[in-house]
Amino acid sequence: MAALVSDDSPVTFPQRDSDLSEPESQKRPNPVRPRLETEDSAGTEQPEQLLLDQLKAANFFLRNALDQVGDGLIILRAESTMGLGPRILFSNTPAAMMVGADPIKGLRDRFVTQLVASEAEAADLVTVLQSAAKCGAAEWRGGVKTLYAERIVRCIWRIRAVQNSHGVLLNYTITLRPDVVKNEQPAAPLRAVESDAMKRLRDENLALAACGMAHDVNNILGIISMRLSEAALNIPATTHEGGLIEEALIAVRRADSLTRGVLNLSKNIPLKREPCDVAQIIRETVPLVSGGRSVKIDIHTEPGLTAALVDASRIGQVLQNLVINGIQAMKGGGRMEIIARNAAISQGDSKLAPGRYIEVIVRDRGPGMPPELASRLFGESVTTKANGNGVGLISCKRIIDEHGGDIRVSSMVGTGTEFSFFLPSTLLTPARTKSMAPNTLIPGVGVILLVDDEKDLLVATVAVLKRCGYRVYAVQSGEEAVEAYQRLARADVPVDAVLMDLTLAGGLTGAEAMAEIRAFDPRAKVIASSGGVVDQMHHELLDQGFADVLSKPYEAATVSQVLHRNLTRSLRGALAA
Repeated sequence: MAALVSDDSPVTFPQRDSDLSEPESQKRPNPVRPRLETEDSAGTEQPEQLLLDQLKAANFFLRNALDQVGDGLIILRAESTMGLGPRILFSNTPAAMMVGADPIKGLRDRFVTQLVASEAEAADLVTVLQSAAKCGAAEWRGGVKTLYAERIVRCIWRIRAVQNSHGVLLNYTITLRPDVVKNEQPAAPLRAVESDAMKRLRDENLALAACGMAHDVNNILGIISMRLSEAALNIPATTHEGGLIEEALIAVRRADSLTRGVLNLSKNIPLKREPCDVAQIIRETVPLVSGGRSVKIDIHTEPGLTAALVDASRIGQVLQNLVINGIQAMKGGGRMEIIARNAAISQGDSKLAPGRYIEVIVRDRGPGMPPELASRLFGESVTTKANGNGVGLISCKRIIDEHGGDIRVSSMVGTGTEFSFFLPSTLLTPARTKSMAPNTLIPGVGVILLVDDEKDLLVATVAVLKRCGYRVYAVQSGEEAVEAYQRLARADVPVDAVLMDLTLAGGLTGAEAMAEIRAFDPRAKVIASSGGVVDQMHHELLDQGFADVLSKPYEAATVSQVLHRNLTRSLRGALAA
């Protein structure tokens, strides 16, 4: 086997077989020292065998050294096959692993053009090799095609044409190093996975933010609701001032319905679909988002409009988003239109099954948008607002899709934008709107422990409960609630009911404080109160040990009714015992 012995001798690299086994000279207990020419050869190895062992040792060590190089290393034959380029003589382990070949077998006897990404790049590489043979070296950027998957690694190929002293080409030596800049963009499947993960994370963050926002808004609404309802006790509804208070209370109830819809959506609460009057949903939603704006909204509803089988709070959320978008688009003011009409969908619609629907149109006269932007609105987070996040329309589509409907957009630059959505209709009659409970307090007797970290709401509720006739103690934390309950019990002032906020700032939560109170007194009657509670959570809270649930925002009459109901149950239970 030939080895590197002079400038004019070709280099032959060992294969991964017996040539790579440890040389005989390395297996002996004492390494063979080079034989001096003056030594007598009698009783020693022949010079040819010693030279062969030394060459094998050199090849073995050279091979292991090349495997330690970080870059891929390939050595090619000098001669080329037409169209395929030269064959591979040698490849180190990093090169084999880069391509996905067996590191033991390597890439020996493959054509170098079989490694590249395409036929065009193969032809280009052959040209670069020919140029390197003339100039001595060349650099080329091209893909390396892996054998184990349809994946291309973009690499920098540094090519050296090895020649003897007479200029005869002996071989090509190529180092392969991944091109970091080119490989920064992942392959399409990886981009899709990363995009999905980011979208999932964004949705989770938005859900958490929505829950926190709805809770805080309901706490604020609770203060307004308690003060307004308390004022309404003193001012007859027939007066001008009483009428204004009544209108304000209706607005608070509408806002409560919207925040409850946000909570249901963020917590993935199943739809509560029932026959609803879409015209009424529009009339109740629009004033909440259009008040005080320079944009006026005209509402047109078709006579004989059928009911829709929907979750009213979530459809109100869709309307709210679309109206706000339109108002923000019309920065100079003007008029918007909302139209609700019956629609019949026949065979051939790409999204809707044949049948009867209600179509709702929200039309603005803003600047409009180009078709390429409009086509992306429901598929990704797109916004034309400087401080927008583009997720409102995605939420709208999700809600409409869950109802078995469809939402569409049509826009023209300079004219305006029209959103239309379709909802399944029904011949069932909508349930009558629940009339507002009379704003009258129910008198009561007993001791109430009120626990809430919202000071203004605490003060307002204490005033109402005292007006009802209760003796009230108020604290702002779970620890204070447990301590107050125990202290009053030891002072022979038993607490008849505890009104406990679930989300207390720091320390014990409402549920933890309730558990400690009931551990001290198993008969304790603790009523849960929170701005983040949805209807589907009531049973869960009752199972935890709460006696009842009072959702925020509540009004003066409501809190008096809940306490009266629970204290009456206690009295009946005591009489029965």
